[in-house]
Amino acid sequence: MNDTAIADCKLGYRKNKIKIYRCDAATRAPSPVPIPPSDTQSIHYSRFRKLPRYVQLYNIRPHLQQILLDEYLPAKWRADEYFSTSSRRESLNSKARYGEIDEEEISDVFIPELVRWALRAEGRTDPTPRQGEPSRPTGTNRYEALSIPQKIEYIHNVLLPEAIIELTLRSVDHDEILAANQESPEEDEELVPITVDTEGDPASSPLTSLPSLPSSPSNAPRIPNAIPSSTQMTGLSAITDTLLSLTNSVNTSTNNMFPSLNITDSEGANSYKMYGNAIKYLEKMRSKNREKDFEFRCNELNSAKRMMRKKLNLPEEGMEEEPRIDNSDLAGSGRRRSLRRKSLK
Repeated sequence: MNDTAIADCKLGYRKNKIKIYRCDAATRAPSPVPIPPSDTQSIHYSRFRKLPRYVQLYNIRPHLQQILLDEYLPAKWRADEYFSTSSRRESLNSKARYGEIDEEEISDVFIPELVRWALRAEGRTDPTPRQGEPSRPTGTNRYEALSIPQKIEYIHNVLLPEAIIELTLRSVDHDEILAANQESPEEDEELVPITVDTEGDPASSPLTSLPSLPSSPSNAPRIPNAIPSSTQMTGLSAITDTLLSLTNSVNTSTNNMFPSLNITDSEGANSYKMYGNAIKYLEKMRSKNREKDFEFRCNELNSAKRMMRKKLNLPEEGMEEEPRIDNSDLAGSGRRRSLRRKSLK
């Protein structure tokens, strides 16, 4: 800004709107065991998205249980990353995508609800189980070996982002997810480059060993079990691109089964495809949310500038100020001389 008074002023009458999220996860009575996943998944997305957040999270508990057991293969890379090196564990935070969900809801609703389910009494100050409270869900041996603080870290880095992905798949029309990803595929966010570690154990590297979908016939095509070690990865975008590319080599015959998932090849491939598309959808929603926030801040700043300029008797921005009358325009008697306008004849 060119005006010193405006440049030096604070944003004037700035108002911040803070949304308060209420959560009773720490005090709510124990919930019964959720209904089977097949019944839960039958809820239409238009109904599911209207459910309270804690009810949505309650309905996906069977899915979260699969993640604890490494049975939901599309998400296994994230657990592998967590149980890998400390640097990869720390990088998980940069790979999480929350879409339009704000940080307040994450900290005030998602985390308390996930801790309530995953840790039960172990996550409370008073570890005494409540009457009728089921035991906490168990996971793989590597998960069970974690301490309570490490399990809480696992909740933040693995269960939280996976819960948001699953909620997206259940609350948004899949055609809408696919359409959003086809709008501007070239506008991917710049992420921190990650180089594949070819010296480590490939079985523990989610970037070089994404989970494969086994098929029963020995001669059936298999999804590639590894990415060439020369491949240079680019954060989460490389992972999602790899997940989506896995579907290209899958035999769509319904006779070939995936024993670990008990579904057909095409269905197994589709789970990978929609998982990868959901991550990209969340990234696009996050970018749009940033644009809305930036637009709001700009409008807020412009409004404050107009109010301050008016307060300082300055012309509106973009309007020229009228010529000022100096002392030479004053008559000897101290009265202002009339300014005559030339008449057009």
